[in-house]
Amino acid sequence: MTVAGTSSDAFDSEVTVRRTRYVSDETGWAVVETCDDAGDEVILVGPLSHLEQRERAHVLGTWVDDSRYGPQVKVTQATPLPPIDEQSVTFYLKRVKHVGAKRAAKLIERHGAPGALEAVDADPRSAFAAAGLSGNAIREAVDSWERLRVTRKLHLLLAPHGLAYLVTRIHESYGDSAHRTVGERPYELTSVFGVGFLTADRIARGLGCPPDDPERARAAALHALAEAERSGSTCMPLDALLAALAELLGTPGAGTPASEAFIDALVQSGDLVRAGQWIYRKQTAELEAELAQRVAELVRQPPNDRLREPPADAAPAGDEQPTAEQFAGVRNALTRRLSLITGGPGTGKTASIRTIAAVAAGQGARVLLVAPTGRAAIRMSEASGVRAKTVHSALGWIPGEGPTHDEQDPLAADLLIVDETSMANLELLVTLLRAVGS
Repeated sequence: MTVAGTSSDAFDSEVTVRRTRYVSDETGWAVVETCDDAGDEVILVGPLSHLEQRERAHVLGTWVDDSRYGPQVKVTQATPLPPIDEQSVTFYLKRVKHVGAKRAAKLIERHGAPGALEAVDADPRSAFAAAGLSGNAIREAVDSWERLRVTRKLHLLLAPHGLAYLVTRIHESYGDSAHRTVGERPYELTSVFGVGFLTADRIARGLGCPPDDPERARAAALHALAEAERSGSTCMPLDALLAALAELLGTPGAGTPASEAFIDALVQSGDLVRAGQWIYRKQTAELEAELAQRVAELVRQPPNDRLREPPADAAPAGDEQPTAEQFAGVRNALTRRLSLITGGPGTGKTASIRTIAAVAAGQGARVLLVAPTGRAAIRMSEASGVRAKTVHSALGWIPGEGPTHDEQDPLAADLLIVDETSMANLELLVTLLRAVGS
């Protein structure tokens, strides 16, 4: 049976989740099939990816009549409720490692359905021992319970703001301290992928953080600079940063610290770096300074002794001989520690790279071609006739662990050719230069 409602009907009820029909992992938007206490079907749509099968939730929303799918509740808030009936408590307990249906039944028999979860929360080791676990199984069950408890608390914190779909990402970033981070330092969440300033601000304001909280302004400043970096700039002029702060924080006044004095305070605390009117995030300023230092060192160093000046007829067989400008680029690549080839479309950059790689290989040098992206690496391979790799692949960069090749274990190459460097971000370039041998 489907419960119908008009577009003006408000919905405020407790429901039990039957199943999720559709969910977007990126946005958390979902279509969820539930039933109310009378057993009638209620279809929910909205930020509901945090709801799980058989879970109860208090839902606020509005009935809408979809032209294709019929009556639905457009949800504004869905707050998970602690399971209280035997079936729901059993289902929840069975998610704990080593706790199956029989041990869940023992816990419920001992403490009652409403009290079983509270008993485990109070003393998980004793509760699981009484249910029949022992040794390592108890330790693993306790660890499993702690993870569930953290995500449960995160649900309760985030669900009222329609942000429970972020639970997994936040838990992966902060582990068992995730709920404390959200509750006590919500603006730290801007470092989590998918949680920008506006989302963190929404959480913080919902938790009662005042609009003039200095942490709010600090997070806004770091967010504005991070957005500039994503657009290709390593820093922002002071006046542009203050304008971005005013837009993020609202109208100046009421303690909103969109001022030069506030920026200087962040510089003093080590969050930002100031160079005249240019403002950097500290990590970005350090990377830019390191890049400049490494480039300067390469310019001063002598070339690889396995590379020699190319002959005037350096082009590979079948290619046209390079122009004077192209030949100068080829010569510089083989006689200098660092050289750049630049120019617009049709100026011969690809032909120069092909010549450089062919001449160096002919001299017995080890040549490595890399590009920032897989597509650029494929184009480079096709154009040069030499297999190219992505920078990450060449460095042996393992997600979450960092690169295999660095200053202690440099790349095994006499000549490194990097194509499409304008596509590489600051961190990638610095990491690559760290792995260039002396």
